[in-house]
Formats: sequence, structure tokens, C-alpha cells
Amino acid sequence: MDTDEHQLIESMSRNENNLDADRQKPGSRGYTLGILIAAVVLAELVKDVVFSTEYGARLPAVELAYFGVIACLPFLLRKAAPQAAGFDIQWLPSSRRHWVWFFGMVLLLVVAKYLVVALGLTIIGHAPVRSPIRLITPAAIVFNAVVIVFIGPAAEEIFFRVYRGKYFNMLGIRPLAEKGDYFSDLDSHLAQQKDRGRLDVANPDSRSGDRAYALLEPALERPWSKQESPTLAGWLAANEKPLRLVVEASRRPRRYDPWICGENVRLIAVPQPAISVFHRPGDVADALVARAMLRLRENRVEEAWEDLLTCHRFARLIGQGPTTMDASIARSIEEKGCDADLALLHHTRLAPAQIAAMLRDLDRLVPMPKLARAIDVGERFMYLDVVVNSSFPEWPAWVIGFERAVARREQGEDPEGARELWEHAKMIKPLAPYIADTPVDWDIVLRMGNSWFDRNVDSCRKPTRAERKKSFDELDEEFRNLKVTVHDAASLDKAMLADPRKALSQRVGQILLVMFVPGVSLQSDSEDRVAMTLGLTRLAFALAAYRADHGSYPTRLADLATKYLGEVPKDVFNDAELRYRQDGEGCLLHSVGSNGRDDGGRGFENGRREDGAFEKDWDDLAVRLQ
Repeated sequence: MDTDEHQLIESMSRNENNLDADRQKPGSRGYTLGILIAAVVLAELVKDVVFSTEYGARLPAVELAYFGVIACLPFLLRKAAPQAAGFDIQWLPSSRRHWVWFFGMVLLLVVAKYLVVALGLTIIGHAPVRSPIRLITPAAIVFNAVVIVFIGPAAEEIFFRVYRGKYFNMLGIRPLAEKGDYFSDLDSHLAQQKDRGRLDVANPDSRSGDRAYALLEPALERPWSKQESPTLAGWLAANEKPLRLVVEASRRPRRYDPWICGENVRLIAVPQPAISVFHRPGDVADALVARAMLRLRENRVEEAWEDLLTCHRFARLIGQGPTTMDASIARSIEEKGCDADLALLHHTRLAPAQIAAMLRDLDRLVPMPKLARAIDVGERFMYLDVVVNSSFPEWPAWVIGFERAVARREQGEDPEGARELWEHAKMIKPLAPYIADTPVDWDIVLRMGNSWFDRNVDSCRKPTRAERKKSFDELDEEFRNLKVTVHDAASLDKAMLADPRKALSQRVGQILLVMFVPGVSLQSDSEDRVAMTLGLTRLAFALAAYRADHGSYPTRLADLATKYLGEVPKDVFNDAELRYRQDGEGCLLHSVGSNGRDDGGRGFENGRREDGAFEKDWDDLAVRLQ
């Protein structure tokens, strides 16, 4: 995997992991309770202040507004702390039918309040007494808390079961229960164990901020025992049933995730499962590799190999997803599987028959899905989704909002604003003087996107790496020029004098391309690296099989042909022979990597300094066998 992509996925993993950790940490329920109490108290204060003024005469309208706020609290709870909320909904209703249900629930709350008052009159003979300072009604706080706890999940079912039900219906299965024996990633498991007082405090790493990474790192690289890390063993035991289903599912030939479309909603209305599940520490792939290393320590070699094969099979299923992010995650899983394969060879003495069987299993794997498919279908469709949402009537207001964000930033009101948002705002600001009076021709915007995707797909499908690199270098240069163009307000002003609608439409298309089209050349380079990594892994098993038969490694790779491999693959990066030499009783096998230069088998890890920066640009892909 390319250095930049490694950093991208690691950064994304840590960010999402940190977010989930914040949501799931033991104090999250107290944090959530504080949010709800503050929201209810604030609503009560506002209501009582209004009632104590001349606006109190407008009681019905104020009551409806008040209960509308209360009805929104479950949504606030889900947005602020989804793990504590326990139900899964969008932020607000998104269609007319949902708004009807929403106002129906507000009416239900009003009726429920008067039923509670009537019940109080019946039981205690008088209405609940208001507090002396006429600010907060304790009975109302209790009532609102009951509403949040019991009405919130019901609101989710009322408002959004149509989408959830449609999703599972398109999958051809019954909707899954909200809670069950589902896979729990390592960070969530550690938070739960700490909450229950069961965390392995004897292991200092389990209490560190990056405890999931610290626990996982050794378990992914070598065999380990339950005594070494009971916390990790407990996590695997807790996920035994989900992992059994994962192994079974990996044998399926196809993966399908529907992208829900509906009235007045985004074209793509369902989060992509691969993105949320397979790129965080302690995900399913990590669990499979860690369990394989545990089984190796217990001399359960066949079961360990099944776990590693599951990684390879799952990489191919995830790669069937429609987006480049699916492809990136699939390549990451494949790379983890290859690293674990080599760890198995290094730490386990295998019989010749076992090595031969494993090599056959690797040979039977279907090819990884091609990046070109994700660009041609999924990413093109996502660009359409962006254009559709940008073409809504709110488009001018959106542009003006960005213009104001730039103005605030320039006046020093928002000096710490998000960098990416700031860059987008600078691109969009020049549109503001024209957007209200000049309509955008969205056909032009769509044609620009289609042309760009066509060219990227064509580059991905070039037959040789040299041709692909040349084509992507040209596209990258054009893309860099495009980034300069979208910041050039003067060129837009000049073009608007000749053909305003065309000029504005082209600039909008350029901005959307810069903002939303993925970096394909980086992904293509990563695709080549993972393909070469698998090729080297297969060669490593062939070399191990040769050594098991002859007592030593061959003097040249050509000796593996026919009996151990159909043919020896060439280096993907220069279409030449792979570098190979005997090294004492072992051997070194390597590819020259993306830079096309022989770095003597030294890769990224060899050029990294203690501070994490790279001192050398070594990028060979190397396999060392003893």
C-alpha cells in the first residue's frame, strides 16, 4: 500500500475510532443524561418565561412549539450519543409523510399531558403544584423524561421504519433486531470491560489511550497465548458467534448492499457497511488474524489457515462494493491477510502436504475486483448524487452561506475553522455575485463529470503500468491546474461577459470535480502494490514447498516453475524479473516497488525515523524467509 494511502486510512481509522470511543466510554451515559436534563430544563425555562409575560395569552401556539422541541429531543439524543440512545435514526424527518407523523406525535404529547393532568386530578384531587419561583415544573420534567425514554424509540419506528424495512426487504431478509450477538470491535469491547470492572489492568497497554492498537500489534504479527493477553482472548471469545457467521459468509460468491432511493431524499441514503466496519482497530479482519495467530500457538494450524483464507475471501467481497473506499478497505484487508500468511510461514513448521494445500487455496482465490469498476459505476453515481443535491432550490443560499463563511474567516471571527471547509468556501465565494441571477445548466455539470470519469476509467484499464502511469500523470497535472482555476475569480468574471450561463455552469462543474472526484492515480498505485504483495506471498509458499522437498531454497526462481507454480510472475512495477537471492540458509525476494528502483529489499518501514517521518523514500516490497 502506498505511503499516502497508509496515512489516509490510518488517519481515518483513528478519527472514527476516537469518535466511537467518545460515544462509548463509560461516562457517555452520564454525558447523555446531562444533555437531556439540560434540554428539558431549558425548554421548561423558556416556556415559563413566555407564560409569565404578555405572550402567555398565546398559550396554544406556545404549547405546540414547546412540545415540538420536546419531540425533537430523541433526535438530539441519537445525534449526540447514538450508543447511549440505543436506536438508529436520521436527524429529522425528510418527507411529507414523515412530517405528518412528526406533528402527529406533537399532538400526542399535548393530549398525553392533559391526560396526566386529569390523572393527577383523579388521584390527588388537584393539579400538580407549580414551583414557587414559577420556573421549572418537576412533574413536567418527569413527564418529558418518560416521553424521551419511551416515545423516542417508537418515533424511530414510526418515522423511519419505511427505510429500514425497505433496506432489509431489498436484501431479501427480515429486519434484524436492534440488539443481538453482533460483532463488537476491540475498542468497544475494552470500553465495556472497563465499565464492568473486568479490564485486564495487569496489562498497562490496556489502559493507554491507544490500548486497542497496543493490544493488537503483537497479536497480528506472531503466535500468542491466552495467558499473554487474556483481554484479547476474551474479546475473541465474545465474538465467537459473529466470527463463525463471517467465515460462513465469506464463502458466498457475491456481496450486495442496496443504496436506498426514495422521494425527497438523497439518491444514496444508506451508510456503506464496509466503511463503518472494516477500517478501525479491532475490526473483523483484525479479529480473524488475531484468532489465527492464537490458533497457531495452540497448534491448530488448519483452523488458523481457515481464518486467514476468510480474510482473503472477505477482501474480495468487500471489493465488490461500488466505491473506491470499498476498494481501499478491500486492499487493506488483503494486505493484512498476506502479512499474516507470511507470519504463519515464519513461525510454524509445516509439512510439505500442508504447504502444497495452502498454495492451492491461494491459487483458487478469485481475482480482486478492479478499481476501474468502482470508478466507472459507484463513483460516477456518487458524483450524480452530489449534482442532484447541489441542484436543489437551496443552491443559491448554500453558495451565499459559503461566502459569509469566507467573510467571517477574513475578519478573524473564525480563525480556527476546518481547513477543508475553508478551502471549499474560497472556491465557492466567487460564484456569489452571479448565482442569484444566472441559472446553472446542470447538464453541462454532468457532462463534465462524465468526461472526467471516462478518462480515469480509460487510464485504469491501460494494459501496462507504464501506460497507466503516463496517463495518470497527465490527469494529475490537469487536476492541479483545475485547482488553480477554481480559485481564479478574475477568469470567471471575464468568462461571464461572453456567455454567463455557460461560464457559471462550467465553473460549478470544475468546483464539484475538485471537491468530490477521488484521487484515482493513488488508488491505482495501491492496487498494483497489493496485487504484487499477493504475488510475493504465493511465491513465498512455493519457496517453502521447495525447501520442504529439497532441504534448501532454490538458487533461482525459475526452479519453481511447473511443479510449484504454473509460471513465475514478473515484477508489476517494471515488467522485469523479481529480485531474488539466497541469504545464508534463508532467502530474500523483493519487488522494486512504486518508484521503480531497487532499494535492496528495503521498504517504507526501513526508511521511517523514530518521529514517524520518512528519512528515505525506499518502497521495495520484500519477503524474507529463514
